[in-house]
Amino acid sequence: MIKVLFGIIIIVFVFFYGYGRRLGRRRVIAEVNGTKIMDTLFTSEYQKAYQNLARLYQSIYKDRFDEGMIDRLALRERVLNDLIDETLVTQEAERLSLRVSREEMQAAVHSTPAFQVDGKFSQQKFLAILQMNEMSVEEFEEKEERGRLITKLTDLIGLGGVEVLDQEVLDAYALENEKINLQFVRFDPTTYEK
Repeated sequence: MIKVLFGIIIIVFVFFYGYGRRLGRRRVIAEVNGTKIMDTLFTSEYQKAYQNLARLYQSIYKDRFDEGMIDRLALRERVLNDLIDETLVTQEAERLSLRVSREEMQAAVHSTPAFQVDGKFSQQKFLAILQMNEMSVEEFEEKEERGRLITKLTDLIGLGGVEVLDQEVLDAYALENEKINLQFVRFDPTTYEK
């Protein structure tokens, strides 16, 4: 009887308390053209990006890394700004109907040196690295797809997808480099009132 009661208490605790807390702590930390960047207690694009950046700086600064350094380096703001930029670029790529095919994704994953053993793709190494980074295959694919979309958009811009008129180049050059000689005389207006 005690085991059954214990089981019921555990189920109630896990499903209602844990799940309710997860939903209750969900909040919008930014909204970009209607797309919400969410933050939750347990899983979050923001939290993961923040933890990765914090780990990077922790590996660089070792023992000198502390909470004060997080504020001085403005890590939280940097992560949020990166997510906003990524969302804007992704939205523009989608607006232009850019897509990443399954074949492109597979080729990108298979050609990543970190996932290879002796120059060939290793499913075991791939899964081990994802597990080490606390990332599911779906999360990795979503992140990789976003990265590919961003690359496609920047390539499109860099390869002439955006045209700049000669007059725009001249105007930009003039704005940056044009100088003038100006002479003036200062006078007191009260002397000329009469």
